[in-house]
Amino acid sequence: MMRRFVYPHGAGFSIGLGAALRTARQAANRGTGVKLLLLAAFVMAHADSFARQSHTQSWAQSWSQSLAGSTAGHSEGVESVAFSPDGTTFVSGSRDRSVRLWDAAAWARTWVGTGHGGRIYSLAYSPDGATVASASEDNTIRLWNAETGATEGILQGHTQGVVSLAFSPDGTTLASGSMDHTIRLWDLVTRTSTDTLQSRGGPRVAFSPDGTTLAYTTEDIIVLLDMATRAVTDSLVGHADYVQSVAFSPGGTMLASGSNDSEARLWNLASTTSVARLRGHTKSVNSVAFSPDSATVATGSADQTIRIWDIATYGARAILPDPAGEVKDVAFSPDGTTLVSGSSEGTIRVWDVATRSQRNVIAYAQNWWVYGVAFARDQKTVASGSGDGKIRLWDVATGALKLTVDAHSDRVLSIATSNNGRWLASLGRDASIKMWNLPAGTRRWSLAHRGDQFAPFYGRPAAIAFSPGGGELASVHEVVDNIRSYGYVFNAATGSRRREIGFYGSDMESVAYSPDRKTLAMASRRNIFLIDLPSYAQRSQIPVSSVTSMAFTQGGAALVSGSDEIKFWNASTGRLMATRGGHLGRIRSLAVSPDGSLFASGGDDGVVQLWDAAKKIVRTRLQGHWGSVYSAAFSPDGTILVTGGRDGTVRLWDCPCCSLPPPPSDVRLLGLPITQVVDLYFWNVPHN
Repeated sequence: MMRRFVYPHGAGFSIGLGAALRTARQAANRGTGVKLLLLAAFVMAHADSFARQSHTQSWAQSWSQSLAGSTAGHSEGVESVAFSPDGTTFVSGSRDRSVRLWDAAAWARTWVGTGHGGRIYSLAYSPDGATVASASEDNTIRLWNAETGATEGILQGHTQGVVSLAFSPDGTTLASGSMDHTIRLWDLVTRTSTDTLQSRGGPRVAFSPDGTTLAYTTEDIIVLLDMATRAVTDSLVGHADYVQSVAFSPGGTMLASGSNDSEARLWNLASTTSVARLRGHTKSVNSVAFSPDSATVATGSADQTIRIWDIATYGARAILPDPAGEVKDVAFSPDGTTLVSGSSEGTIRVWDVATRSQRNVIAYAQNWWVYGVAFARDQKTVASGSGDGKIRLWDVATGALKLTVDAHSDRVLSIATSNNGRWLASLGRDASIKMWNLPAGTRRWSLAHRGDQFAPFYGRPAAIAFSPGGGELASVHEVVDNIRSYGYVFNAATGSRRREIGFYGSDMESVAYSPDRKTLAMASRRNIFLIDLPSYAQRSQIPVSSVTSMAFTQGGAALVSGSDEIKFWNASTGRLMATRGGHLGRIRSLAVSPDGSLFASGGDDGVVQLWDAAKKIVRTRLQGHWGSVYSAAFSPDGTILVTGGRDGTVRLWDCPCCSLPPPPSDVRLLGLPITQVVDLYFWNVPHN
């Protein structure tokens, strides 16, 4: 019988792995029980992040379910493409933070590399084809094994996003350009930065074919640097706006450049003069690439076209339209027969150069952002609400989709389940609030904003929350006529309105009930209002800059709010008790464990943090989402956390309260480092 300890998807890995290995060894030494241990070791793109967390992480991702309509392509815009030196593969990098390697013959994906904390701006193959380098918005460069997709190194030193990369022809040096206005030269043997050059803007870089010259940009100027002396030998001046791309011809006699001035230029490097202005694009030229025979140059533009120019005549041989969006990058195959382009809308197009026709397209994989997640009372079902207007019910044990409900005509912004286990409430961008019967998914009632005096509420709804007993549903709404905003309390069973609470000021953003049923908190962009229950009298008004989410902890004694920081408030007096950071970007979601001792925060950085509510400290960090974590919820017994986010996935995490011991020091069983083990199987074999 096979037992799977963890179901990997993204960055999940096994909890209690050290204990499992010790148990296996003990059984093997006794000659009974487990006779065969198989470690399924997949070297993941972010094994380095596992290494940093392997001794503190005590959560396991049980399963994750993607809402993508296709798993073929990227889920966001493609920023960079590059062919391998032998032309058998190519790579693509995207705003979805992933690097993907493709088989150039079958157009099939070979591996996906994850681990970057921001969009991928640039990619480059090493001259021997063994390594792929990726430059990211997260200020780092990653080196990937081109065959396996394993992360082989991370180059750190830039202080802002890295926008361009180039390998030297001998493969010993990597040049990188960054938004921190510097170019760094990296020794790939020691993986250290050996030189830093000053520039302006986000410099683009390219090596000459013989490796003697580095071309880099500084705003609208192209600088030529002698690699032996590190001296500037010349500057190419002519563009009227920032230069976005530079490329040497294969023979090294010419340089092509593309600029925000909508032009591409060809430069004679012997005379360092512009010999041609390639005009025709109507917007920024984002990318330039020479064909291997130097007979043509391809340009990709924000005007959604690719142009192939004849070097002899400087005329356009072909205009290839990309209906999907802005062309961010172009690359020729080494034999010159194929051109690959990446678009801002996430598509990768493969072009036949001879016929000027599209040979293949790797479509955008539509991910519907998950804005809301909630557990059913029986803990067997998780609900999610997403950008396609649908509510989905998932089986907790298997991750299987049980039911899909066409809930709203626009995105589902929030969902909540009642403590009585019978109802699910949803809020849509279509300005409606709806109540659904569980587990059937049938609609119980619906209220919609109509903008008239007979409407059930004023202002578009922004957030909802059930009362602890489940008998009431509270909502907060956007401001009406720039004067008043409202909160409402409805009978959860019938949808009839029980209370209307008016506020002067800005849009309302968040609502939460205290578990002791004494306080209702409603928050706007400027204030948190604490309202006494059951009188509904306003107890206090707390000035704040913004509140994206709120939750009560410690049985209702404390209120936690999230925005750019996490703030802890005394729920009785409204006094600020503490302020904490921890996320890079805004906090988008908060969820409290049933006993109030823990809470989880999800942020724009894709990280979920688990906090000790009393000590106000972070216990652990969960990494796996790509992009903002918009929603989080604990199971009724507190053993599972569910999260949903911008990457279109719903993820379940086991919660053993962070008490497991670290892995043993001798965990390199079978020669496999612990940071590379992400799935563990045991087979029980009968003992002879």
